[in-house]
Amino acid sequence: KALVLDPNNAETHAAYAEVLNHFGDPERAQKLTKETLDIKISDQTGIRPYELFSGGEAFRIDFALRIAISKLLARRAGTALQTLIIDEGFGSQDEEGLGHIMDALHKIQDDFSKIIIVSHLHTMKDQFPVQFCIEKGVQGSTVTVIEQG
Repeated sequence: KALVLDPNNAETHAAYAEVLNHFGDPERAQKLTKETLDIKISDQTGIRPYELFSGGEAFRIDFALRIAISKLLARRAGTALQTLIIDEGFGSQDEEGLGHIMDALHKIQDDFSKIIIVSHLHTMKDQFPVQFCIEKGVQGSTVTVIEQG
């Protein structure tokens, strides 16, 4: 009976690094440690690596991954997600991309107590019922709260 160890397998990698550590070769064990995540995304054109997506597409992929990982970690911790903050990033989106993001935000809004969006895009303002408008002045910044509908 033979045992074949796949050197690309994360468990094999970790076990080998642990053994090297025990044998007093931590430097070599450190070189073995791989902390990467290879992501391939499927869309209407097929499966392709993350690096081949445009900036706007990559932002939406990042957004989806962050939300999915947050939900997973919250579920594992037995807690609810409280606040989602998105600070800028919308500038990489065309009109269609912004529409996709807004659709996603509306679909996940019940998963969070609060969603805070920071944006300088005027098209984003009308998308939310409450806005905090911050204006710089010589005496400091002022905040105006605007509630729609």
